[in-house]
Amino acid sequence: MVCDLCGRDTELFTTNVEGSVLKVCQSCSSHGSVIAEAPTIRHRKETAITIPTLVSNIHEKIRKAREARKLTQKELAAEIQEKESLIQKVENDFEPSIALATKLEKALHITLIDEDALEEYNKQPSNSQGSLTIGDLIKNKKNSQRA
Repeated sequence: MVCDLCGRDTELFTTNVEGSVLKVCQSCSSHGSVIAEAPTIRHRKETAITIPTLVSNIHEKIRKAREARKLTQKELAAEIQEKESLIQKVENDFEPSIALATKLEKALHITLIDEDALEEYNKQPSNSQGSLTIGDLIKNKKNSQRA
């Protein structure tokens, strides 16, 4: 099995790391508290990790879709059971969470989440075991924020 943090292929331990339960190697288990030793599985199916991301110009798309439906910010907020101030923030360059973007997609009948945007990360993992780790995702997120 592959460690969720470093990607090392070794015996794993179920560990609580800052509130998240992960399967990690002995070295990485020092970052949390070990709950149990994970059973070793020799054969496993590789799966691609799809990370949902938001489309570009999301703020403008939300505003235009709301206006096309002739809704005020207050009416849209009521429809999706959120505060009007949150809609104002989103339309003024505040990046919504994936959960909020999903609500807005359904209410406004538009696409805001682009799950294919990080396809390259799935095709070319950065560790030698051929799968992405949490550490890889954090590095990729930091690198994309710098660009």
